[in-house]
Amino acid sequence: MVNRPRNLRCPYCTFKLVPSLNPEKEHFIPKNLYVDSEQILKKPIVWSCRKCNRAKGKLDQDWFIDLALCSPPDPIYNGLRERALKSLDPDGVEAGNEKEIRIRQALRDRVSARMHLVGSISEFSPLPSLTIPEADSEGLRAILDINCKKFEEWIEYIVRGMWTFTHGSVLPLSHGIFIFYRSNRDLLIKEWGKLGLFLDPLIDLGPTIKINGFFHKVHRMLCLELLFHENIYCYAIMATKDQIEKVKNKKAFQGLVESTKS
Repeated sequence: MVNRPRNLRCPYCTFKLVPSLNPEKEHFIPKNLYVDSEQILKKPIVWSCRKCNRAKGKLDQDWFIDLALCSPPDPIYNGLRERALKSLDPDGVEAGNEKEIRIRQALRDRVSARMHLVGSISEFSPLPSLTIPEADSEGLRAILDINCKKFEEWIEYIVRGMWTFTHGSVLPLSHGIFIFYRSNRDLLIKEWGKLGLFLDPLIDLGPTIKINGFFHKVHRMLCLELLFHENIYCYAIMATKDQIEKVKNKKAFQGLVESTKS
């Protein structure tokens, strides 16, 4: 007997999870971001079709490397950074495994192409670049340029997975995502509080990722705050395009840097 999936539709493409779509367990929060075995045992999952699971898996790998390399210089992140560096090291592959060597070299080349050194950093700016905390022998630090559209595509996967995990249903494809960066968090929380909107904790994986959010009943919008490493954060609003346009100029959302997606 085949186990019946908890959610009956893929949270990403919204297709019904019939056997021909090869339903798979999907870790909408990438499992490689977990720092210890206790977290892994509690990792939240949904079900998705194989095609969407594979597409998200490629983004998971890329953003795991970026976030791990740019994690704060704290021992708790050592395991993440070691795994990221290992995935970029073709010399660490057993002789004869040419496929794995090519995969690691391609990842290394993609990361290297987005990296450049700077002499000083006047202000930390999480997006569209990430900072590798350690300086080299000459006091230079590496800046890793970020593809914002790819980042937002990845965040949309997480938001849709989060919704399905929480509610058991799927968000319709008519709902788009609108992302804010580099906001004044204290001001934003204050303005939302005036409207009776409060960010409730939804997912807490310690220092690597926290997700807080609320459901805006009037506009039927899902608003999430995603924090990586406790200092890289963005706000994702999932709603119809018309609904998003109506609230973008509201005071509670002013002063934020808008998404690059159209």
